[in-house]
Parts: sequence; structure tokens; C-alpha cells
Amino acid sequence: MRFRVMKRREFLSSAIVKTSGLALAMGSVANSSCSRKAKSKRMSLALLGCRDKAAGMAIKACNLDQNVTLKYVWDPDSARSEDAVLMVTSELGYAPEVGDDMKEILSDPELDAVIVAAPEHWLALATVRACRAGKDVYLDGGTGLSIWEGRTIVQAAEKYRVIVQVGFPSRSAGCSSSARDFIKGGGLGQVVHVKTYAMSGGDGDSFAAVVPDSPGLNWDTWLGPASERPYEPGIINSSGGGSWPKMWDFGGGILFSRGTRVMDLARMVLGDPEHPVSVYCLGEIRSGEPGRETPDFQVITYNYGDFNLTMECGNQTRYLKTTPASIRESDSLFPDWRTNGYRVEIYGTGGLMYLGCDGDGWQAYGSGGEIIGQEAGRPAKEKHLRNFLDCVRSRKKPVADPEKGHMSSTLVHLGNISCRMGNKHLVFDGRTESFRNNEANRFLRNSYRENYSMPDVT
Repeated sequence: MRFRVMKRREFLSSAIVKTSGLALAMGSVANSSCSRKAKSKRMSLALLGCRDKAAGMAIKACNLDQNVTLKYVWDPDSARSEDAVLMVTSELGYAPEVGDDMKEILSDPELDAVIVAAPEHWLALATVRACRAGKDVYLDGGTGLSIWEGRTIVQAAEKYRVIVQVGFPSRSAGCSSSARDFIKGGGLGQVVHVKTYAMSGGDGDSFAAVVPDSPGLNWDTWLGPASERPYEPGIINSSGGGSWPKMWDFGGGILFSRGTRVMDLARMVLGDPEHPVSVYCLGEIRSGEPGRETPDFQVITYNYGDFNLTMECGNQTRYLKTTPASIRESDSLFPDWRTNGYRVEIYGTGGLMYLGCDGDGWQAYGSGGEIIGQEAGRPAKEKHLRNFLDCVRSRKKPVADPEKGHMSSTLVHLGNISCRMGNKHLVFDGRTESFRNNEANRFLRNSYRENYSMPDVT
């Protein structure tokens, strides 16, 4: 395996900042069974995918536990890998190795766990490969681009008895748990309707934009399991962004990138209901953006029998925002729910609850507009990552295990399949995870290119 490391001068000059990471000996790897003894005190990580804030997440994991060290980084674009190395070296005082081949990284017996932060079309394959190699996984996103991929992740985690934490931080927020307890205790009466929102302004680069090429991009590796196609400027840019989330081969649109966590929060506080029995999506491309395949506005209704759940997502409502940090860090302030772009509304016979995503708190109102319950939130991402690290050692089930992640991610796929079927109402059999409309079943599973096939985990 070829690796690239920091130049010696750069390494030594930055290492004096923090020397705790230098010369860390890796603990011997343990058997991948959940019945095994807890892993050795020291833990070795690999970062698979360096897009967005992935390097910062890996650094945070190491800062949360001085016995955790980042051994490898991998990305289809070597320039982004090297940027991640620079960032890690500056913050932690040592340089992780840059791996060219994911499979060889995963074959390292000293590697304990991985953080998967690859583009959406790579999430499931990277996770299943890691499970087969006996590595625990922090999956920063939903469980793949299809219902079948999500179920495969669940099966792989069970078969190889590894820890998989899905990156839905609301499940680690104390305010989410108290909201669930409030509802379970009858604080809202009987739940009759649930609304979820993922509304904001803008969703990345346009195909028409002039996007700089990255000299380090390996196009074949970046495509991975997706369909073969020639390189097209604008799909992926030098910073890892681009228009790939707007294309069905690579992403699930705004609904996947922004709506999954909101619907997972709704499912959690409702007690994690089973699959809905039907779905209807009205999805449109209103921007008229050339080359776009995924809708930029969707309104979806899921029928759960006793109640309906709706999702409204879009990208042209710039007055709808995420919760400001000043509110997230406060013990007494709450968002203005009217302009909160990522929220859940739960309607009961005795009250209405508003919830914010990723630890933004909640408030419940009675029939006279009075507050009948509330709890301010705190950012939960760090706590969620801590839960993963603790579970790697204890072998306990994480708060966002793959079954929960799959059930929530399935809502995204159901909505998108309804849209791709021409905005049709579809009846879903949760037991078999298939549609009564056989034509829609062709979207249950995606195909894979040669050399990037999904391993058999049955």
C-alpha cells in the first residue's frame, strides 16, 4: 500500500504544539465479536472520506479521548486527504498516513474503527466493507442510497458483530429524550398528526458554475459503485462540493442531505414506530436548473395508520434558518419556531410540541397558548461521537444503531421513489420492505460497477 506523509519539516514544526499524539502505540486488534472483551485502552481510527467537516470530526474524536489516535485518512481526491493531514497535524501534533486503497487500510489488524464521511453513494459500501473487516463504524449520514443498502448495513453489523453508530445526533440530546418521555406520558394527549421541515435557501453549486478541477481527483475511485460516466466539471469540485447530490446516481437530493435527521428526530420522540403503510410525494424541480435530477421542493405524506407524518423540504426559503449558536448554547432561550428551517411539529389532542434538530430544545403549548412543557437544548454532536467511542470499548448498543438509522433513512427513499414514479401514491409492506406496485420495486436496490460490488453479507 502506498502512503503519503507530511514533509519532515512540517511535521516537526507542528508536532511541538501537541506531542501527546506522537509515538502512540496501537493496541492489538481484538476479535470482532460483540461478546468479546472490551477493546484495548488505546484505539486506532481511520477517516474514510474527507469532505465537509470530516477532518474536524476525526480531530474531535481524538480530543474527546487521549487514547484515541487517527492512523489513516482516505479520500478519492488526494488533495483533500493532504489538507486533512495538515489540519490533523496542526491540531493533534502528528500526521496520519494517507492511504490510496480503502481495502488495504481496512486490512490493517491494528485498526479498530472508522469514521465514514464519504459522498452519499459511497456510504453503504464503505460501511459494509468495514464491518466485514471487523471494524466498528461511525457513519456520518444516512444508511445509503436505497432501502436495500440500509438493510444490508443492518445485516452486516449483526453478522460481523461490530458497532455501527449512525450520525443522527438528536438521539444523543437530553432534550430529545425528555420530549419523548413527555409524549409517552400523555403530555400531548393522543398524537394525531406530525409535521417535519427541512427548508432553507440554496443547496450547493450550480452545474453552470465554473468549478476548478482538482489535480488530485481519481475519478474512477470517486465514482466507486455508481454508474460509469465521463468526468464532468461541476459534479465534484476541488473542495469536495459540487452538484453530485442533485443526481440520482450520487445522492438523494435535499431530502437525503437535510431531511433525514429531522425525520429521525420525529421517529425517536414518537417511540420509533415501524415503517409507514403508504407514501405519497409531490416533488418538483422548480428552479429549472439544467442537469438537476433530484427535486428542489418536495411535500411528502406518510401514513402510519393512527397518524400521518409529513415532510416539507426545499431550498429557496432564505428566511428559514438553522438555530443560531447563541440559542443552542443557552439554557433558557428557544428558537423562533416560525422561522426555524429544521423542525418537528407534533399535534396531539391535548397540545402541540415544537422540536429543533440536533439538540435545539422543545416547547409544548396547551389549548390556551400556554407553555405546558419545555426544555432548552444543547449541541449534541460531540455527545453522539462520545457515545460511539464508549460503545466501541463497552460493546454496548449505540443510541443510533443501524436498525434505527435504516428505519429513518427508509423514509427518504420512500419519498424519493414516489417522486420518481411520477408522484404516485405507493403502498408499502414493511415486513418485506417492498411495494405492492411491482414497478416501484425497481428502485429498492441500486446497481454497482465491477470492482465496486457490495459484498454478500447474508
